Amino acid sequence: MPRLIGVNKQIQSTDIAPGAIPKDADAIVGSAGQVSSGLATHDDIQAAHDSLLDGQKLLILENIIPLSSPTPLSIFEKLRSNNGSSVMPGNVNERRGDIFTTPSFLVTLTSFDLDIGILSTISTDPSVIVEVWNTSGGLPTGVPIAESVAIPFSSIGPQSFGTTFHNFQLVSPVALLPNTIYAFSVKQTAVDSGGAVVHFGLVRPVLTQGYLDSDNAGSSWITNGNDEYTAFKAFGAADGFTVSKRLIIEGSGYGSQLDGVVTFGPGSDRSIVNGIRFNSTITLNANEIHIGRCWQAPPAIVDDNGTDNSIRLIQEA
Repeated sequence: MPRLIGVNKQIQSTDIAPGAIPKDADAIVGSAGQVSSGLATHDDIQAAHDSLLDGQKLLILENIIPLSSPTPLSIFEKLRSNNGSSVMPGNVNERRGDIFTTPSFLVTLTSFDLDIGILSTISTDPSVIVEVWNTSGGLPTGVPIAESVAIPFSSIGPQSFGTTFHNFQLVSPVALLPNTIYAFSVKQTAVDSGGAVVHFGLVRPVLTQGYLDSDNAGSSWITNGNDEYTAFKAFGAADGFTVSKRLIIEGSGYGSQLDGVVTFGPGSDRSIVNGIRFNSTITLNANEIHIGRCWQAPPAIVDDNGTDNSIRLIQEA
C-alpha cells in the first residue's frame, strides 16, 4: 500500500486514483533519445508548459535534468564564531581548505566567499586561487574539478575576522551531485618577496578533525589542528521551472525524475502532479496543489503563499 505523507498544514483526500499513468498528453517532454540519455531539461518542460492551455496535461517521459537556467542560491554557509585564522606559510605548494556538503538536489557551484586576508606588507603581489575537489574519506582526491579566478593580494587586504568576505568566482561553474561531500582549498600563485602570506578561518564538522592541509600541491592531504573558526560560504545555482497555470503533470514511473526547484506560481491552483520521482525542492505560491502517487517525495516544500489554504497530499508509490 502507498503511504500518505501530509506536508505542513492540512491533509485532504484527492480524486487521483492509483493506477497506470496514461500515455496520452497535450504536450510530451522527452524524446526517445532523451529518455535513454537523460538530456531533457527544465527548459524543455518550461517550453512545453507554456504551450499548453489551462488544465491540459503535460507528460514527462524521463528527465534527469542537466542545469541550464540557473537561479542563484546559497549551497553551504559557515559563519565565524571565534576570532582566529589558519596562516599559509607562503609556499606555492601549500594548500589549506575545508569540506562542504551539497543540498539534496543537483546544483552548479559558481563561487565562494572567503573570510580571507593578507599578513604583512605586500611586495611582489602574487594572487590567491580557490580550487574545488572531489573527496574520499573526507579528504580531497584526484585533481581539482574547478578553479576560481585569481585575486591579487593587493585586492584582498587585511582580514577582518568575519566582517569582510571576498568573492572568488569559478572560471567554469561545475555541476555537483546531491548530498555529496566536496572540498575546497586555497593556494597562492607565487611567494611574496616581502613575506606576505594568506590567512583565513576554517571549520570541520567534527572539530577534532581540523582543517585540510597539503604541502605538495594536493598530492596528499592531512587534517591539521582543531580549528573552530567558521568563515566561508559556497554559492551556486539550481535549474528549475515555473508552473503558472492549472496543469496536470504526468510522469511515466520511477525514471521520471525532477531535480532543482519547481515553483507553482499564482494561477496554478489545483494543479496535479502524478508519477514523478522528486529530487527537487517545491516552492509553492499557489493555494492548492495535489501531489499524488509520486515515487519519491520532494526533499523540501517551501510555502511562500503565506496563507492557511495550501493543501498538499503526497502519496508515495
